[in-house]
Amino acid sequence: MVTSVQAETASREIVIDLANNPDIPSKKTIHTWVELASEASDGDVFLNFVDIHESRRLNQAFRDIDEPTNVLSFPAQREDVLGDVAICVDVAKAEAEVQDKSLDSHLAHLVIHGVLHLRGFDHVNEQDADDMERTEVALLESIGVANPYE
Repeated sequence: MVTSVQAETASREIVIDLANNPDIPSKKTIHTWVELASEASDGDVFLNFVDIHESRRLNQAFRDIDEPTNVLSFPAQREDVLGDVAICVDVAKAEAEVQDKSLDSHLAHLVIHGVLHLRGFDHVNEQDADDMERTEVALLESIGVANPYE
């Protein structure tokens, strides 16, 4: 059974599919992270927490990489939709453990990172990566999450 929440802002709907994962923070917390990263951008956001098999399938299909990944973003081609973000909880758990941080802090970072991609942020070149990293760090700091790059 899939658990989801829909919340509307003035010009955005946020749909969060938790996939019945007990390790994920509350829907309200995740909604706050999406809103924070969305800022003034209009458009719906669809956030899906996926298992390792779905992450691998998506990564193979859209990036031609045959392994699971922590977060994938799919910007929409419509004004009224920012896009979709898929986060693999199993990969996030393993990364959080290796990086000695809480799963919630790491998930906050991944949600914000994914939504920033929907807004057009990227890290292909050094300048863009620096801009995206500064934005992530500032947003995370505003909710009490330490700089994930230190």
